[in-house]
Amino acid sequence: MGCGVCLFVAMAVIIMVMALKKSVKSCPEEWMQMKENCYYISTLMATWEYSNDNCSSLGASLTVIEDPKELAFLVRQCRRFLSFWIGLKRTPQMEWRWINNHPFNQSWRSLDATTEGDCVSVSQETLQTQNCSTLQLWICKRVVGP
Repeated sequence: MGCGVCLFVAMAVIIMVMALKKSVKSCPEEWMQMKENCYYISTLMATWEYSNDNCSSLGASLTVIEDPKELAFLVRQCRRFLSFWIGLKRTPQMEWRWINNHPFNQSWRSLDATTEGDCVSVSQETLQTQNCSTLQLWICKRVVGP
């Protein structure tokens, strides 16, 4: 009778551990997590359009930076790279918009438009305009999933 109880308890513990693993939300392998978001830093260089398409194929989008803390996190993670594409682009109406169609808010970060271009990269803590055909690394973002 004692061995049966031990087996029952062991099975119950295994089932509980498996259930907990399924309920814990995490990022895919090779992605980094900050709060409720996952980030993927590419290891290849590509144009802004290719980068955007690649993020979409991963169920993500080029990163939309929502606040200075998120920018600081990304800069720390990517400091070994010179720059990387993010999801900010100039519209045909000459407005800067994120790929989620929200306008770019310059109240917490200005845009360095010293170079011509309609796409934006993060380069050593600066948001910088670039020609969209420039080959660069990129960073994708998606919400943490199961």
